[in-house]
This record gives sequence, C-alpha cells and structure tokens, in this order.
Amino acid sequence: MITEKQARILNFIQESASKNGYPPTIREICKKFSLSIGTIQWYLKKLEQDGHLRRAQGSARGLTTSRKAEGVPIVGKINAGQPNLAFEEIQGYVDPGGNLNNLGDLFALRVKGDSMTGAGILENDIVVVRKQASAENNDIVAALLEDEVTLKRLKKTNGHYALVPENAKYKPITGTDFRILGKVIKVLRDY
Repeated sequence: MITEKQARILNFIQESASKNGYPPTIREICKKFSLSIGTIQWYLKKLEQDGHLRRAQGSARGLTTSRKAEGVPIVGKINAGQPNLAFEEIQGYVDPGGNLNNLGDLFALRVKGDSMTGAGILENDIVVVRKQASAENNDIVAALLEDEVTLKRLKKTNGHYALVPENAKYKPITGTDFRILGKVIKVLRDY
C-alpha cells in the first residue's frame, strides 16, 4: 500500500500522461508539490521499488505507471464520526489484494474519525467499498445524508433503518433520509 503523498504523486503522473499524452518531468512534479528534486526522486524511487512506477533511464519524460498502479481508486475521505461534506477526487489507487474481480464496481475511502473502532476500523485505515444502493441488516456501509457522507453499521429495527456507530461515545443516526453508496468489503491498514 502506498502513502497518501505517494498516491497524490502517482495520480499526478497518471493525469498528466492522460491529459498531455506524455508524463511530467521531475521538475514539473517538484513544481506541482512544492518539493525539492531530492525529495521527489526519493518518492519516485519508493514507488518504483513497490512496483507502482517504471522509470526509463536517460529520458526526462520516462515515467510510466505500472499495472499495479491501476487498482481501486481512493476517492476521498469518509468520516467515522460526524458526517462530513461529500466530495469525490481520486487521491490515488490501492491494491486491495485477493481476488476482487467479480465483486463489482469498487472504490476506496480513507477513514477519518473513531466511530467505527468497535468494528476494527481505525482512523487512517482505507475501506474498500462495493458500489451498491442497498445493504443487509448489520452491513457496514458508506451512506450519504443530503450532501454529507459517513461510515456506519446499517441496523433495521421495527421496520426502521438507523446508521449505528461502533463506539459508545457516538449516537445512532435515525429519522433521517439517507442513501447507501456501498457496502464495505475490506479494510486495509498500514503499520
């Protein structure tokens, strides 16, 4: 798994190559992220060692992303706490491992907050979510409340649905219309 900064650099390389027809130079990457050449070269070396990037020697525009870089897109952060404003911006890609090919359309979100610690989902974890409009009782879901998004357990009691946290310091979200964006199928964590 790559760090958030590595993912942003990799995403910039992919977007530049797609938009311009060629990848950026190291100096263009430095300018974009306001970092030194040495720092960018360190990030590129790490991405190359981890199999996300290939660099052609002797070419200013010799950066190409590898097949490994084309994984599940990380489309933003999701609150495991109070809902936050929903937005979607690809911050990079993650390889969730395993055979997830037949599980449908997937996206990933970086967790912010501690309302799901009882389910083993911690701040800065990455959750892989299968896009779907419905879920079963007790599934952990990414849900949209108006224009805010949250990560909670879906509970059905007495014919009513609630979004329930897995931390006693938070209260369930009830009596609110919400839309399920998808079901969490995997949690990824860096140590």
